[in-house]
Amino acid sequence: MTLLTHALNIGAGAQVYLAFGHLDAARLFFGLPMVTFSAAVPITLSGFGLRELVAMQVFGQAGY
Repeated sequence: MTLLTHALNIGAGAQVYLAFGHLDAARLFFGLPMVTFSAAVPITLSGFGLRELVAMQVFGQAGY
């Protein structure tokens, strides 16, 4: 069940990020689970949650 959930999450994330252009598959398959995992940590900084900060760090380096 967990594997299915992660696969669906990666598939949905791939559709969103591919809408912006080319995305490295390794960054997607390793970065998106990091973003999903960070959503479980209940920390916010100035209104931004930890998930958003991790997503900006991981995918911001790719030019998104």
